[in-house]
Amino acid sequence: MERFLYIAIAALVFAYVMVRAISIPLVHDESVSFLNYAQTGDFLPFASIWDANNHFLSSLCGHIGYRLFGFHLLALRWASVLAFPVYAWAAWRMGLLVQHRQARWPLWLALLLCPFLLDFFSVFRGYGPALACMLWSLYFAQRFLKDGSHAALSKSLVFMATADGFMLALVPLWGL
Repeated sequence: MERFLYIAIAALVFAYVMVRAISIPLVHDESVSFLNYAQTGDFLPFASIWDANNHFLSSLCGHIGYRLFGFHLLALRWASVLAFPVYAWAAWRMGLLVQHRQARWPLWLALLLCPFLLDFFSVFRGYGPALACMLWSLYFAQRFLKDGSHAALSKSLVFMATADGFMLALVPLWGL
């Protein structure tokens, strides 16, 4: 029963994310990223202009979407939108680590329903995919701490590296 309720809530939130991704106009950062990176294909950090764009995997995904589907909102935002189910799955797994239902559900609801976080899954930026990868990294880091499994440590590091590719500002977290 708990699984079905969680899936229903996550599906409703995903529908909300999708509606926002389709309906809100491009914001300034998205426009700059489209014009300078996705459209041109020059998105590597050393080739970027002097702005705050440090989302080179997001720019790569936007470039691929633009080349395949043209200039449409979902063509640019597809990676962020599809990162939400990945994030919701990681949130589910994190919640399963909490033994008591009275503590598990507030965790799940906080992770799924935070409006500030949900906005990141609706725009052409690297924050949403980075959050999804970072949550998986945290999950596997916790598994490593519990079991000492080298496979869990490797997965944690791969997910953190991917999160860094979506948002280079996360590089300092490697020290943790």
